[in-house]
Amino acid sequence: MTRQSTLINPSEVAGLVKLRTATDQIVSQIKPQDFPNAAINWGDLGCHAAYLGVDEQGNVHNLVIIDEASPAEYPICKYVADQLAAQGWPDVEVATQW
Repeated sequence: MTRQSTLINPSEVAGLVKLRTATDQIVSQIKPQDFPNAAINWGDLGCHAAYLGVDEQGNVHNLVIIDEASPAEYPICKYVADQLAAQGWPDVEVATQW
């Protein structure tokens, strides 16, 4: 079942879907040899969600969550963020989770 948000407009939702898809495409191209000692479940690695957030100062930002990697895998977060920036998605925060 898909729920429609009443707080953001459809174009913002579409943008988040595009961001999630872009993140998934980047993640799908990462190979174990790229991060040989990383704590990752390579079989299920993927983008779980893309979020739109507002911090305490009112700044709007995007966050993507990658499933099946240790929350301590900062190098992968940086790699994905850099790749997203190169594709026109600047300032996206990337987090990993099991």
